[in-house]
Amino acid sequence: MRTTRLPQDRESGQITLFLVILIPALLAIVAIGIDGAGAVAAQTKTYSTAQAAARAGANTLAAGEAISTGAGNVGYDAPAIAEGYLAASGFSGSASRTDQTVTVTADTWYETKLLSIVGITAIPVHATARAELVSE
Repeated sequence: MRTTRLPQDRESGQITLFLVILIPALLAIVAIGIDGAGAVAAQTKTYSTAQAAARAGANTLAAGEAISTGAGNVGYDAPAIAEGYLAASGFSGSASRTDQTVTVTADTWYETKLLSIVGITAIPVHATARAELVSE
């Protein structure tokens, strides 16, 4: 009795190697997409909050102008008002004032969802906004 040998599969295991390379690459692309979008959203929120804080400080300048007898304001601390707005909104940062302008810098961190798997746990987010008092 004669036995017939089937040809050996020479491509055995190649699909496994392909998947071992492909799956981590696809996961990395998805992680970058998700956390990148989250970081952009955090940047937008940080900038909006910095703008609102700067406006709050500029409104303080406007109130000071209204009751002031000369240039500048009396008894109002625009940077403190802006920094208080930032703190109440959950952001850290600083504010400064020049003659008729309040500049606010807000800082926070976006905590990553998927990139933490590779050790990137947070992305810093920074925004600066300025509001100017316009007198007529």
